[in-house]
Amino acid sequence: MRPLLLLGIVLWAFHTAAAQDAPSNIYLFQLTVSEDSVYALSRPRYLTGFNPRGYNHHPSFLNRDELCLSVRTPNSRQADLYKLDLRDTTITRLTKTPEGEYFPQPTPSAYNFSALRLELQMRDTLSRLWEFPIDGVTDGRPIFKYADDIQAYHWINSQRVAVYRQGKPPKLVIMDVNSDRELAQVGQPGAPVGTCFKMQPNGKLLFLQKKPVGPAELREFQLRDGTDQLLTEALPGAEQFELLPNGAILMGQGSRIYLYDRFRGGGWREIADLSYYNIRSISRLALSRDLKLAVVSRP
Repeated sequence: MRPLLLLGIVLWAFHTAAAQDAPSNIYLFQLTVSEDSVYALSRPRYLTGFNPRGYNHHPSFLNRDELCLSVRTPNSRQADLYKLDLRDTTITRLTKTPEGEYFPQPTPSAYNFSALRLELQMRDTLSRLWEFPIDGVTDGRPIFKYADDIQAYHWINSQRVAVYRQGKPPKLVIMDVNSDRELAQVGQPGAPVGTCFKMQPNGKLLFLQKKPVGPAELREFQLRDGTDQLLTEALPGAEQFELLPNGAILMGQGSRIYLYDRFRGGGWREIADLSYYNIRSISRLALSRDLKLAVVSRP
């Protein structure tokens, strides 16, 4: 461990080379909601001063005070996982492997977290979902034996995972962790979907369905019967979103953060402009249970 400063050869197989090489930084804000549903961001913190010109991405809260993320320094060939303790301002390196690790998430178990690992086998690059113990006692294990084309995922419960598989064509499916079996496909077969999808408080999986023309759609998938329905259009050009405990949706576009609340109507409304902090290209958001908001931005 060492102090977190300024708290004040493997390419990511599922992004373009330019996106992988582009530096990115992570900032932290406290989101507050008043009784009359006025949203505000406060207490800004710059989290990635230890790697200001490197790749810092895929933040995920393990709990209220610990943030896990993928980090690639300018001198390294692949990303490893780091844990930031937001309370005592320390940083811990969780993985140090020849492969790259991305997309960390807490698992339904309180003792483990998961991530995608890029594994080099001869001339092939496999991307498998791994599970790691938080205490680091063991080296972890792959969740699926045969699924090796995973680009993104989201835990539904301890037995099921929503998985974006990079096939021809790519598809979003619900998989069983005990059998490697695909239980259902999300969205229209053959229609492109986004790589961001999350379980809502209403028990439905929210996902992004792309269209040939016009903005993409945010749709709700009912796990019980395999049907889906339109919720609203996404912001033009935005594909990543985050969910609040009350079911409202956050999306970033440029320097601004927008909110959609189905119960209040009115469509998307701006709740913050972060250009004052030199945040001009928001690419991802992550929210903790106590409404800490991590914001990823490219310079």
